[in-house]
Amino acid sequence: MKKRIYLLAILVSVTFINFLIFGILTVKLGGDALNGFTKGGKYFVASHGNIKEVSKTMWIISRYQAYSIFITVFSTIIGSLLTYNSYIKNKDKLQ
Repeated sequence: MKKRIYLLAILVSVTFINFLIFGILTVKLGGDALNGFTKGGKYFVASHGNIKEVSKTMWIISRYQAYSIFITVFSTIIGSLLTYNSYIKNKDKLQ
């Protein structure tokens, strides 16, 4: 049980850091690639109606960073549910 809680704490920390990086990157770029688009070989990020042209490299980084948010958040939710389920099953043994 302690190992599972330790792993969950690491997963929550990674998710938090990932959100922080995503937020900083989005502010620096002026948007993210999930809301952006490509047109005529140019790459654009967007946020709240504001559109800004960025390099292809930064657009790709922004896109994968946004995808990683979904992966880490989903993993954290699943990990939390599994840890909680394990706790419920073993709470009599823990007391």
